[in-house]
Amino acid sequence: PPLSPLLNSSSPSSPPINPLTHFPPPPLPETERQIIAVEGNSTCALRGLTLLTPWCVPVEDVLDLIDEELRPNCSWPEDASDSLCGVAATCTDKSITDERPNFRSAFCECLITPDVPAVPDPAAPADRVSGYTGCLTARQAEGVSITSQVESVFFDFYKEEAGELPTKTEVLQIVTSGTQSRDAEWSITFTEPDPLPSWLVGQVSGEVADGSVSGELPLGSAGTYRVLNVTADANGWPETTPSVLAKLNLTVESEINRTYEVRVVMTLQAADSASTSMWGIASGECNPSNMVPPLRISRGRVGFVDVSVVTNITACDRDGLEVAHQLPKRGDNRSFLVFLLNSTRGEYWYDGRPVTFRPQYESGGKYSVSVRGAELPPNIKVGNYTLQLRLGGAPVGVDQDLILNCSVGFVEDDGECVCEAGYGDEGSECVKCSDIKVPPFGDRAYKNSPGNERCTRPTGGWIG
Repeated sequence: PPLSPLLNSSSPSSPPINPLTHFPPPPLPETERQIIAVEGNSTCALRGLTLLTPWCVPVEDVLDLIDEELRPNCSWPEDASDSLCGVAATCTDKSITDERPNFRSAFCECLITPDVPAVPDPAAPADRVSGYTGCLTARQAEGVSITSQVESVFFDFYKEEAGELPTKTEVLQIVTSGTQSRDAEWSITFTEPDPLPSWLVGQVSGEVADGSVSGELPLGSAGTYRVLNVTADANGWPETTPSVLAKLNLTVESEINRTYEVRVVMTLQAADSASTSMWGIASGECNPSNMVPPLRISRGRVGFVDVSVVTNITACDRDGLEVAHQLPKRGDNRSFLVFLLNSTRGEYWYDGRPVTFRPQYESGGKYSVSVRGAELPPNIKVGNYTLQLRLGGAPVGVDQDLILNCSVGFVEDDGECVCEAGYGDEGSECVKCSDIKVPPFGDRAYKNSPGNERCTRPTGGWIG
């Protein structure tokens, strides 16, 4: 406002009253006010000053009478720019007299940019003594927040071996900015996958049936508004790696429209369950009663054939769903182990410990189990055995058959493999006796009973 060069002598920093200044000032508009004095330690946030002087008084004489504290600029004091002009306004120092160009006053103007347009507030006070509050910014969405996180909705579940998984809920919030009081509408559309994933439920006052929901924000300006409860239910859902992802678009329409993409992520870890894991490859849900074809390894005269027979196992969670990790892992030091059981279903021991086979991890929850003939205990006899799968010591699924039999040309005799009748032991293999001609007459050798004896010639002598 216009500054009258009249100063009150009660101001500690004011000079004595100059008689030359006792002329009546020019008339002012009703919205303008004269500043007479600053008293005591009061501070004024003066801005937009103009200088009107009586016609008979030199301007220089008047300027010498004005206390610097009455004319702060944008850079003095240090916080003058913020206190004078406030939000969404620029502060500019302008000269208010040609006689002394460096005699400046702060002027405030609304900041107008494409992103943050500001307009003068018609209801702002007209005086220029208090800080400038005359700029209004457009109401718009400033961002999206989650009650416990930012930018994305993240659910982390761990499925124990027993018990129901509780659902988890996060609240989606819209953060708005601006100082103009305007209406605002919001809408949410789930864009990926389509339709809405079965583990995800969005709620306002009820379930979101069609994958979209909308509403209105209260009339106002800046604030934070809760708009949607996002709930995840991981029961009946398999372990996820990588994380399951859904996406939603949140649009806020007001003076400035904004659209945000919000990721919804669920990570589910599941514990392996001994009661649902199984032999074989799971097709859909795991079947702990599944039987695999018997594993067979043949034995010859001096030992088992050096071949490996292979089968599979599948690790599953408590819901009978295949897991997606290998054991042991951090937080779970259990492992799968296959035990060899004898005919009485007791553990087969050799060299002071039970005979076991360790499954090899393949992928997901799948392992392979290999039984190699050359690695069987040397004292084991042919017969029917059982393989029992255990998880951390707990039996898994149905025990499977391991059959140790004799190779072609051998028969079992008290758990050993011997040459059958008509075959004789000619080194490390059984040879058909009738294929051997006995000199000098070419008679055929023979052997009437099973055993590892060599074939006999007709005179009863051994064939040399």
